[in-house]
Amino acid sequence: MVSTKTYFQLLQAIHHVEILDEAAHRGSPPPGMARKAQFLTSFIKPAAPNSHTLNLVTENTKMWMQRNLEILKIHYTDLLRDLSVGLPPFRPDAFDRAINWARKRYHNKLTPSSISALHSLLSPSDPLPSTPPLDIANPILFPPLPRPQRLHRLPSVPPRLPNTLTLPSGIPCLLSLSFPHRPPYHRPPPRPLGKDAPPRTSGRTRPYPPPLLPISSVPTPPPTSGPDLFSPTHLPLHFPRT
Repeated sequence: MVSTKTYFQLLQAIHHVEILDEAAHRGSPPPGMARKAQFLTSFIKPAAPNSHTLNLVTENTKMWMQRNLEILKIHYTDLLRDLSVGLPPFRPDAFDRAINWARKRYHNKLTPSSISALHSLLSPSDPLPSTPPLDIANPILFPPLPRPQRLHRLPSVPPRLPNTLTLPSGIPCLLSLSFPHRPPYHRPPPRPLGKDAPPRTSGRTRPYPPPLLPISSVPTPPPTSGPDLFSPTHLPLHFPRT
């Protein structure tokens, strides 16, 4: 495991040195660092700026980024020199594990040239064999794809039944019953305003109840025939017991 970690650190240093050399050859920092430099340039916002001041801020950011790239190049170069001293014999299994770690870390950014440089550093006498290009026309490596199968046709949709309803005799169908036609609603005309407006009435919509009649005006029913049940002669008499 120690050899695997050492191989991985060596591959990291080789990978970053390769990126820095490419940036120096291109004359611009890597894309991620270029975005940070642009952010720092836009972060400085002097009041009432002119073109001379803005150019000085931009040049200062470029010099700062260039100095950082030089510091990183010195750091990774020294790291390669320190890790290369006293390396144990080459272990292919540790080399393969370190490559897998680097691919998980850097994905497609890990180039074959970095892997070859690491192999040459660890085993100069046994160069890393180059992988031959894939032969796409080889039917063994790339067999032809099977022909697509035709999908089965879906069953046809049954015809839609007519919108009819059959009921037993003697039961009326609601569709055959006639209902009274409701007249359409007509909005009343707008109420005139101004001088042509009718006089306002009370807000009550219901009519007032009729006035109560006096008792003397209420007709009395005619007397009924027969004995008066409420006369004293027909009331039951109760005598106390002695």
